[in-house]
Amino acid sequence: MSDTITTRDGSSDPEDPAADRDAYGDHDEIVDDDYDDDGELWIDDAEFVYVPKESGILRKIFVAFMIVVVLGVGVVGYGGYWALGQLRGTGEKGAEVSLSIPAGSNMAQTSVILEEKKVIANATFFRYYAKYKNLNTVKAGEYDKFYENMPIDDVVKRLGESPLPQRFIDINVPEGFTQANVTNRIIATFPDMTSAELAAALFPLKSKYAPFRPDGELNSEGFLFPATYRIEKGDVLDEAKLIDQMTTKFDNVADEVGLDKATEKLLGQAGDNFISPYQALIVASMVEKEAKLDEDRPKVARVIYNRIKNKMRLEIDATTFYCPGLAGKTELTKSDLESDSPWNTRRVSGLPPTPIASPGKKSLEAALNPEPGPWLYYVLADKDGRHFFTDNYSQFQRAVNEARKQGLL
Repeated sequence: MSDTITTRDGSSDPEDPAADRDAYGDHDEIVDDDYDDDGELWIDDAEFVYVPKESGILRKIFVAFMIVVVLGVGVVGYGGYWALGQLRGTGEKGAEVSLSIPAGSNMAQTSVILEEKKVIANATFFRYYAKYKNLNTVKAGEYDKFYENMPIDDVVKRLGESPLPQRFIDINVPEGFTQANVTNRIIATFPDMTSAELAAALFPLKSKYAPFRPDGELNSEGFLFPATYRIEKGDVLDEAKLIDQMTTKFDNVADEVGLDKATEKLLGQAGDNFISPYQALIVASMVEKEAKLDEDRPKVARVIYNRIKNKMRLEIDATTFYCPGLAGKTELTKSDLESDSPWNTRRVSGLPPTPIASPGKKSLEAALNPEPGPWLYYVLADKDGRHFFTDNYSQFQRAVNEARKQGLL
């Protein structure tokens, strides 16, 4: 076997291989034309270096790309299939459903109601689809002709129609309403009623707490609980039935807060004075008229009990406004403040003889659970209705002057 290596030009000079490198440059790897025309192998006599083929890397990139494409197509396909299912309904037609859309509900809230009733499967999808269909608002009211697993286009169409005719009338009694306010609102809501009929319905007060009233006291003030009451249209409207709803609501809330245990709960809070459940109701009505913020209610109650304990007149203007002939006034005159009415707590010591309004649950709770403190005075401190409390008369007077400067009084 020959030791001679054939060079690119066909020479076989083993003595001077560098000459060939000078002519053609250094070749550190096998070149594409490894074989000459005669099929004879040749290489440079420099060190051999292996270079991996690039085709393997390209193949991997191509395979990865194809995987991404296939997965993408799969996701898009599944998403389309899912969306189509939402549009057509997510299953067999289910039970018929009636819907009530509350006043002020937005599209997001309406979508949640539909999902909860199983009319649709996904509230978020429906909300965006409804927007796409230009359904941005829904009229409040009662709706029929819905069923479970309903196609979304049918849902959108039904919501775009009018709700059922209203089958009921709501009457709202706010906290702090007097019995006269309640009577006027009832008559305004139900014109067929008269004040005489309502008075007759109020006379035999059926509240379980009515017996706590002093003997001979027939005033129903404070027992008509503030809430919203619903009357079905077409019902034979009975004045007594409506009043019974209000007093039953009062009884239920009074039971919750423990009004019947008022004397036990408030033992010692007003000094040697025992506070009966009816008197606690009177305090709650005063708290309702005086306090605007829930955080102030237990403090106002404390001031009332502290003043009773210290044998001080209450001097609460809200009671004076309740005096006969002063209803509806916004300012008290000197003669008003000098009235001998038992509700004028600037002149008369102790609690007024009856509640002065319908207290809500928070005021009832405050009257039964006054916040511990030495306070004897309070006055408005800001426009939000927050009060300043103190047991120092000089501080109270300075706070009164500041409140007047701010236009609060």
